[in-house]
Amino acid sequence: DPVTVYFTETTSIPIPKWANNIDAIPLGAGGGAMSGGTLGFYGEPGHAGKFAVATWVRGVDFDDSVTTVTFSCGAGGTGGHALGSGTDGGGSTFGITGHTVTGAGGERGNQLLIGLASHYPGEGAGTFPFDGEDYVGGGDQSAYGAKGVSPGGGGCGGNWVSFQAGGAGAPGGGWLRF
Repeated sequence: DPVTVYFTETTSIPIPKWANNIDAIPLGAGGGAMSGGTLGFYGEPGHAGKFAVATWVRGVDFDDSVTTVTFSCGAGGTGGHALGSGTDGGGSTFGITGHTVTGAGGERGNQLLIGLASHYPGEGAGTFPFDGEDYVGGGDQSAYGAKGVSPGGGGCGGNWVSFQAGGAGAPGGGWLRF
């Protein structure tokens, strides 16, 4: 039966001798949000990291000399302070000798949004269906100035009253299916 392994930090893992295919699904980190202003100006939320996918086949993409898969986890973008914008989230990457696949990081929030009756949550990464499996990223973040939901969620913008800092983006993640 296939085996799925979930990753939340940078590491390497051995490739099982019995694995003929490797599905690599990296998810980039979420972007940081803009700080809030005052008098009805919310901070723009961060955007979610992006999913990517690659399938590597034994005898085509790798052979018995390739023994490990390396994962590099993207760092979440920082939240903005004092009317500052957030920063973009980092990409998450899986790699074997001769091949890599990267899920891009989410874009930062970098503007003020108007609306006394509106709310702009940090964007969640959602669910990525691939080959009969669902890979679940973090959901939306609705608390003003809060960090994005892991993995891959964008931070929520600062509120409209007190120059609240924007939330940081959540770190990325990734899945390997042997």
